[in-house]
Amino acid sequence: MSQVTLDRDLQKKLHGLDQQMTFLDEDGKALGLFLPIDVYKKILSSLPIPFAEEELERRKNEPGGTSLAEIWKRLGGN
Repeated sequence: MSQVTLDRDLQKKLHGLDQQMTFLDEDGKALGLFLPIDVYKKILSSLPIPFAEEELERRKNEPGGTSLAEIWKRLGGN
């Protein structure tokens, strides 16, 4: 994930970034959505985990698979 450092002046222009905010281009098209970190964490913590703990453990211990290096090689990466 990329990071952008905001100086105090820009933070002030953005009303302190203490609430959800949609960023628009000059034509009014939505470019992205900002969520304060506490709101983001609250959303993440409320999402259900779609697998039982046993299923996660089984998948973790399952033999086989492909390393990231092997995937890159197959895709023509370095």
